Amino acid sequence: MDLSIIIVSYNTADLIGNCLRSVIATNVMEKEVFVVDNASSDGSAPIIGKNFPSVHLMVNPENKGFAAANNQVLPYCRG
Repeated sequence: MDLSIIIVSYNTADLIGNCLRSVIATNVMEKEVFVVDNASSDGSAPIIGKNFPSVHLMVNPENKGFAAANNQVLPYCRG
């Protein structure tokens, strides 16, 4: 694994699809993609889960903030 990409999401249902399609389409190196949903109320997490099965999705029951959301994924990153 060359690269681990972490995206922290909060109410980004209208943006996350284009973001993930762009990241996944880039074939520069071997990569893994993580999205941490910080308790979105706009359906972001179900959109990601349904449309992007290769993405590792973590859903927080409360908004932990940007830094904490990034840090919670670090133990799983291999890139």
